[in-house]
Amino acid sequence: LQVQRLVPPPKKNTKYVADLGVNEKYRGKGIGTALLKRQMEMAQSKKRRFYALDVAANNPRAQKLYEAFGFKVANEKQFFKGPIPNVRRMEIEV
Repeated sequence: LQVQRLVPPPKKNTKYVADLGVNEKYRGKGIGTALLKRQMEMAQSKKRRFYALDVAANNPRAQKLYEAFGFKVANEKQFFKGPIPNVRRMEIEV
């Protein structure tokens, strides 16, 4: 919750998904892809213009999945101390 206070809120008219993740033993089975597809369908059905999420900069596997859907890095929040990794806001217009 402390990290969420430091990360900027999404733009207006945006479907934002926080804390999307798949249990380690189930990764690589298409679950993340299915979750992302469903969330994007929900964004479209609610007439949202943008879909956004945050990804840890030290999680290239997740970022690669989001990029495959067309997400682009909109900005990056850098944390200079402590165990918190940098966070990249990724967005796509739906």
